[in-house]
Parts: sequence; C-alpha cells; structure tokens
Amino acid sequence: MRHLNKFVFLCLLSVAANVPSQEVQSPIDRLETLLGSIETLQASFTQQSVKTGMQTGHFWLQKPNQFRIETSAPLSQTIVSNGDSLWIHDRDLEQVIIHKLNNRLAEMPVLLFVGDPSLIRDSYEVDYFEDEALSYYILTPLDSTSLLTRIQLIFDQTSPARISVENAMGERTVIDLMEVAKNMDIEAARFTLTIPDEVDVIDDRL
Repeated sequence: MRHLNKFVFLCLLSVAANVPSQEVQSPIDRLETLLGSIETLQASFTQQSVKTGMQTGHFWLQKPNQFRIETSAPLSQTIVSNGDSLWIHDRDLEQVIIHKLNNRLAEMPVLLFVGDPSLIRDSYEVDYFEDEALSYYILTPLDSTSLLTRIQLIFDQTSPARISVENAMGERTVIDLMEVAKNMDIEAARFTLTIPDEVDVIDDRL
C-alpha cells in the first residue's frame, strides 16, 4: 500500500508539473484585450450630467478613430469623425464647427473604443475590480493637468454597459448603454457629415 500511495503521489506530481500556469493579467492588459476585441460598436444611450440633465442618443463607432454621435435635446448635436477631421453640428444654433481630430485619449474618451488600445498605458493608470455580473475599469489620467480626472468603464462580459466621466470641477457624466452591438457592419456614410445649406460653418483646421 505504501508503494501504491507513493506511485499515486508521483503521478499527481507529474500531472501538476505538466499543467501550464495561468498568468494573471494586469488591469491594463485585461482592458487592452477587451477593447482590442472591438472593431465596431453601436448602441443607444442615456446620458446624465449636471450641465445638460438627461439626454438620449445613439452612436456608431469604427476603428480607426471613426465615430458618429447623435444627441437629443436639450443639446441637439451630431458629432462625426472620419478619422482625420471632426464635425460638430449644433442643430439648435444651425452651426457646424470643423476641427482636426485630436488624438489625445485623455481629452476624448470615445477614442478608447476606436483608437489603438495599446496607447492607453501612455495616458492612464488602470485599476480593476468585478462583482458577480460586471467588471469595472477605473482610468486615472497620468497627466495631472488633464481636463478629466477619472473615467470608469463598466463591462457586461465583453460588452460595454456604462461609461462614467469626472472632470476637474468634480462634475460627473454617466452614460448608460442599451442595445449594444459589437463588430457589426456599419455603412461608410455614417462617418461623413452632409452640411445643410442654411448653417454657418466655422473651419478651424487651417
């Protein structure tokens, strides 16, 4: 019996030695993996903030750096990027402002989903925790002069469910996502803006 027990122990030891160890991912590696799995993303949303109150809208995102965001009253806007330029159409003011797209992640959180996820570590410190249903990523800008002081991304499995942003004034904006669709085809026309004839146009790209 003693020899049998020794044989069983040696077999178990051998099996254990051949099982590869599972390396625990760091929070930043976890987040990079999640965001790296997203090529396109579309969803409807509600947005709650002190300045604008409750808003609803829809967005379409596609790598690299293309997006369209439609918001309803009280701030009715269409925001479009083709990857190079950014159009902001304020429908109430009948005005379109055109900028060159700013690729700084700390100033445009939407770029977290459509930019290169490997660049996140250059701009943020990332912390992580989870509960039974959701995973939470807290991003703190490395630049102490950033306009934003904290971003929280909440995922339901691999799909984003909520985005919370806090600025240097302590103001918080919470965006809840619904009807989320990942990696579905989006027509190219979504990422261009047809400027209405009657609006004023301010082109800041020059």
